Amino acid sequence: MSPRDETVLRIKESARALGIRRNVLVLGISSAIGTFSNMLWIFFLPIVLNAEGAGALEIGLLYSASTLLQTLLMMPSGSFVDKYGRKTSILFGGLVQFSSVLLLATIPAPLVAALAYILFSGGGVLNELGRTALITESVPSEQLAVSFGSWKTMAGSIAAVAPVLGGFIIQTQGMRQVLFVSSGLLLAALFLRAALLRETFKPESSTPKLAKSRLFQLRNLPELRALLQQRSFLLFAVAYGIYNALLFQSSFVIPLYSQSVLELSPLQIGSMFSIFVVFDALLALPYGKLADHFGHTRTILVSWVAEMGWMMVFAYSTSPLAALIAFSLWVAFGSLDGPALQAVLGTLTKTERRGFSLGFFNTFALAIVIPAELVTGALYSISGRLPFFANLLLDLVALGLFLSFLKSHRSEPSNQFRQSDSELLV
Repeated sequence: MSPRDETVLRIKESARALGIRRNVLVLGISSAIGTFSNMLWIFFLPIVLNAEGAGALEIGLLYSASTLLQTLLMMPSGSFVDKYGRKTSILFGGLVQFSSVLLLATIPAPLVAALAYILFSGGGVLNELGRTALITESVPSEQLAVSFGSWKTMAGSIAAVAPVLGGFIIQTQGMRQVLFVSSGLLLAALFLRAALLRETFKPESSTPKLAKSRLFQLRNLPELRALLQQRSFLLFAVAYGIYNALLFQSSFVIPLYSQSVLELSPLQIGSMFSIFVVFDALLALPYGKLADHFGHTRTILVSWVAEMGWMMVFAYSTSPLAALIAFSLWVAFGSLDGPALQAVLGTLTKTERRGFSLGFFNTFALAIVIPAELVTGALYSISGRLPFFANLLLDLVALGLFLSFLKSHRSEPSNQFRQSDSELLV
């Protein structure tokens, strides 16, 4: 074997050890382009809307409307993923997101901006469900967490500089130029996925009439009834929803708080969110390996407890530097549970109904979040720190529900959960 062949073989072996297969690689590269494009502008949208005269309550209403649309789309989108395939769903979701950003750039009126963002969020639903199902079916089950970690690391590999770059462009030239660049990058990622992704699940064949029934007449689906009978599954969904309900590192309140309380410029806020991208994405791979070794649910527990503590330290920071350090650690521990949660969701579902089950889980979780952004905006209007205290209270409730989920599943055998995945709950 030549030295070149040996090098190629070592690269392939290393990639397999990291759970990187063809689809994971293609999704990682294309997601790197898409993530970079989104990070250019998405953190600054609340500041731009605030400058146009929208208050925290109005901005919260916009984000709540976005969450409502995501919730309404989750279950039919999950059925769409099972009906028409994982790749088709990813491509259609990407097309919707590209179109919405282009609309946002072309017609910068506040009302159009709000509608475009809501549309953008809706396209992300199909993208997320299709991607999760595709990765789950592209790698061995024992490598799921590390595969999701590898994908997320690739997705964020070049995005760390995007918030800084976006903040600089917005500060010097305005938001519109950033949005045109973003739409072009999203189109490039869409073409890459269309050309190179491979479908992992053959869509079921049925007539258009049956397709309509499966997509919209959800009460007739036996899968829905089976999921509703799983107390442990519902506990997990409620715990996840409550934990993420009110405040998180990418919440619209954070840039508003950073600007009004910490008096940071767009460039400085961009630097802060660049740290967010670094910790959230580039640590995903070691976090995935840690979760596979340490245990997925143990990793989630450690992440949640540590995240609560550093969130409150950030809220009471007395200087920009202290806030930056606290925010970094808040993000670092908050991102720890990412690959573990994806692995749990992927392995708790049956292949032939994975899209629907993921859609149901996210619908249940998002239903709790619908009023959250509106509540967050109202609390922030009263006091900048009040959302942090409310979030701490909800996080403690979620932690208790998560512990109940572990106890419930140990005593509730279910065919919804595969026997080989019992280690998740150790």
